[in-house]
Amino acid sequence: GGGGGGGGVGKALKDAKRKGGAIRSRATPGVDVDASGNVVMRDDDDGDDDEEEEEDEEAAKKKKKLSAMASSAIEKEKDRRAKRAADAAPNVDENGWFSLKTNTSVYVDGLPDDATADEVKEVFQKCGVIKLDPDTSLPKIKLYADKATGAFKGDGLVTYLKEPSVALATTILDGTPFRVGMGTNMSVTAAKFQMKGDAYVKKQRGSKKAKRAAIAKQESALGWGGFDDTKDRKKTTAILKRMFTLDEMFSDPKFREELQEDVEAEAAKFGAVETVKVFTTNPDGAVSVRFKDPAAAEACVKAMRGRWFGGSRLEAALWDGVTNYATAGMRADESEAEMQARLDRFGASLEEEGGGGG
Repeated sequence: GGGGGGGGVGKALKDAKRKGGAIRSRATPGVDVDASGNVVMRDDDDGDDDEEEEEDEEAAKKKKKLSAMASSAIEKEKDRRAKRAADAAPNVDENGWFSLKTNTSVYVDGLPDDATADEVKEVFQKCGVIKLDPDTSLPKIKLYADKATGAFKGDGLVTYLKEPSVALATTILDGTPFRVGMGTNMSVTAAKFQMKGDAYVKKQRGSKKAKRAAIAKQESALGWGGFDDTKDRKKTTAILKRMFTLDEMFSDPKFREELQEDVEAEAAKFGAVETVKVFTTNPDGAVSVRFKDPAAAEACVKAMRGRWFGGSRLEAALWDGVTNYATAGMRADESEAEMQARLDRFGASLEEEGGGGG
């Protein structure tokens, strides 16, 4: 073995002198010979090092891109929370009175001293479904009493499930008697509220899940087709899942818009479409399609269920009337710190994927 190696170097030396330059010895790996006959050891892994550096650069680029995606998702979530808080805050006048941006309550005056909540319900439910208190399951009817004596003052508050009932009640019931032949008439106006303290604080009562369940149960009472809502959204809304992944959603700024256009075009084959909503942060890749006609929604669900789209097998069903796909994966009552921690975990998971992909 040693003699063969020496012959290889000697031949390489002769070739180097003949060619006037350095060559690489094929017979002896790791050895170079320059034109002067000097034997120089070389590192045969130079090429491998270059490849590893390129791979590291690609991994770093991918990690940076995914980190930017995570940051974008966090900022979008913060903006959504800020907008929701701004929409919930009322406009307060100089006297501390304010009207809710979405008001479903009416203020009633001129009630008889012996009026009961059950009587008030009988009169006012003509204009819509009265909201139930999620904690007590009783109609949200408040009859005001004098703080000093505890006696009923003759006024109160009635809260409906839907906002249009307020306009109907103020039109139909205002100026009419609470009881036939009682001689006096009621005053029914859209409710206003007075600020207590220097800041508006949203009242927290019960769990959000219980509240949503109570509202969903009440909305089933709207099937009579009254003024509140002439359509049952559960029958006209199709939910499609596995339409996208979070990586797809946040890797391309135009992805959401293009997906929405594709879904609208496909859904139109089943009937008139009212709205298509892509729930960008939903981990199940959910999209809702609301049709004008229940038959169209059913046809869409039947055709899309089990269909392949973008390499994934779709799930399709009519909306259950309760699930909020925009907040899937998050608690509705989570704090700002909890929300930030959840988004940070989401961003970290994307970065981990980027590190593994190199």
